[in-house]
Amino acid sequence: MASRYYNPRLAQKVGAAEAPMYTSISGAVEKGRIAYERETVKQLQKKQIEMQQRQAEAAAFKKEMERRDDILYNITKQQEKISKPIELLPAQLKGIATSLAEEAKIEYLEIQKAIQKGLLTKGQAAIEMENGPNAKINKINSIISGHAELIENANFKKPSVVNDSKSLKITNKLIEGNYNVNKDGEIVIMDDDNKTILQKIPLSEANKVNYIEEDTEAFNNAFVSLNSAMDSAAKSGKRWESAKREIDLIVDQLNFTPEQALSIAFDYLGKERPEYANLKNYQNKDGSINIEGWKKTIDADGDGKPGEDEDLSKWVKDQLKEVAENSYEGYKKDYADKFDTDKPNDFVVLGEDIATNIIKDPVSQFQEFSNAPIKYDKLNKTITIETGEDKDGNKLPSEKFNLNKKSEYLRFIDLLLLNSSYTASERSKILNSARNWVNERSSMFDVKDTSTTASDLLGLPTFN
Repeated sequence: MASRYYNPRLAQKVGAAEAPMYTSISGAVEKGRIAYERETVKQLQKKQIEMQQRQAEAAAFKKEMERRDDILYNITKQQEKISKPIELLPAQLKGIATSLAEEAKIEYLEIQKAIQKGLLTKGQAAIEMENGPNAKINKINSIISGHAELIENANFKKPSVVNDSKSLKITNKLIEGNYNVNKDGEIVIMDDDNKTILQKIPLSEANKVNYIEEDTEAFNNAFVSLNSAMDSAAKSGKRWESAKREIDLIVDQLNFTPEQALSIAFDYLGKERPEYANLKNYQNKDGSINIEGWKKTIDADGDGKPGEDEDLSKWVKDQLKEVAENSYEGYKKDYADKFDTDKPNDFVVLGEDIATNIIKDPVSQFQEFSNAPIKYDKLNKTITIETGEDKDGNKLPSEKFNLNKKSEYLRFIDLLLLNSSYTASERSKILNSARNWVNERSSMFDVKDTSTTASDLLGLPTFN
């Protein structure tokens, strides 16, 4: 039933007042659609331009690589025909060397005349020769040897993929002598338009290539070390947890320069495993590699300062360790018929653990077996252990161990196990494993060592 206070006309007015004013938005929608389409077209054009720039950079890089090969081939052919080193120099350097040679000849003749006229003694003449003609001859030899070194470097140092076409172009122009030398003695390399200066290089640095090289040697050495450690561990029938300790020790001893790290990251790891360093993720709009951008993603030591030399070296080591972990199963399968690596000998692992942990922290390792007072001289790697007092309260002689010596290292392991709760049979197994680990690393210790080992003694003291 309708309320007696209900007024349909009033209600109609109130409803109209509360309702939002009708406004046609079709015009705004149309404008928005047009703006959206315009922005979409702009973005597509931008992407197309970036793609064209990347394609152009890739083509330019390829072109400079081919030019490099052609230039080096022609130089090699010239070297076969020309006997005088000065004739192998580019025109600009040959001009400088020839001028120096002429000046040296004139100065030499003047000194000879001065000697004949009695104006110079032999001692004075020797000084004049050294400061004049000989200095110029030395400079000529430096120019010749520097250019020869540049050619050798270019021949044997392959450019890394992290370089851009500009870096290759600079080196190519340097090799073929396509540059000018200014009054300050700087090599000025111009772009192909002869208007833009690509780079100025001191004459003294003209023997260096202007790109980051593909460091095959650093990569191969790293993988030889890694492969050797993995093969040795798999051959011994070790599970990954035990093998990892050995691999980490070897990899941690490797060091890489920033240039070597970049080459390994992109030339090797990036090619084979793009998840480590994918070139496409670090390309600039023009297609060149944004090295600094990649560096900013690397903070391997976690100090909040990415891109430092230490970060790059540690990053490479971490990747090598990851490669090792991912491929160790394959190494184990190579020796599957000989070893059951899924059922490791716990005493073998324990012996290796003890031997490894002594390197890292001998004090903590000792304290797992005894609470006797111990001092460690980290610099000299010597350990001193207090053995307590005799029944009359007199202080007993301290036990000393020099961990630089293999026999002392083994004697320290003997001491730890004698103070353990293992049975004689268990101690023997653990000790044999530890001894094998130490013997495999004899190069870590001093070569000459005639100390008596624990095995030569009747026993060692035990500490409570």
